[in-house]
Amino acid sequence: ADAFVIASLLPVASAFLGFFLFNERVSILALPAMLIGSIGVAIMFLDVMHEMRIGYVYLILGVLSASTSLVIARYIGKFASNPMALIFWPSLLMALGAAVYIWDQNLSFATQSFEFLYLNACLLLYGLWLTIYLINFISVHLMTAIFNLQFVWFVIIGYMAFSDVPSCVVWIGAIVLIGATTAVALCEYCESKER
Repeated sequence: ADAFVIASLLPVASAFLGFFLFNERVSILALPAMLIGSIGVAIMFLDVMHEMRIGYVYLILGVLSASTSLVIARYIGKFASNPMALIFWPSLLMALGAAVYIWDQNLSFATQSFEFLYLNACLLLYGLWLTIYLINFISVHLMTAIFNLQFVWFVIIGYMAFSDVPSCVVWIGAIVLIGATTAVALCEYCESKER
């Protein structure tokens, strides 16, 4: 759960990248809510600061690259009529990269693992398609703010599958974060009704 909640920085990073790269407007009320969300992430980090490892740096770099990818996908989506173009080529590159890694590491899968790999690939493809489809209708920072609600699922799955129970500090940060996400969504909704 500690690793996944770093992804909650996506709305803040997407808002700033969208503003600086493509001059996308962010609601003046949404900015404080996103900053409060960042404070929620900082609260969660208080618990793991003593064991800070290089993996957290990689996670933050992953958030920045994911934000950049989503903002650029929104920009491309204004000109491209086929959303599958934004899904197929990145998915093919990821599959080729994974195949090279599996071959290089000489990994083997049990026969029953392939049905889970296939299911995962189908769900991932559907999730990518839905993301690219929705990115043309709502702002990137709002969509990524809604992504933060996946934290609940990660905690439930982590608890059930791996017996991973987050500390109280992580829960406090998550509550602040989810509250801030709700505020961002409400600000965007109210502003869209006024237009």
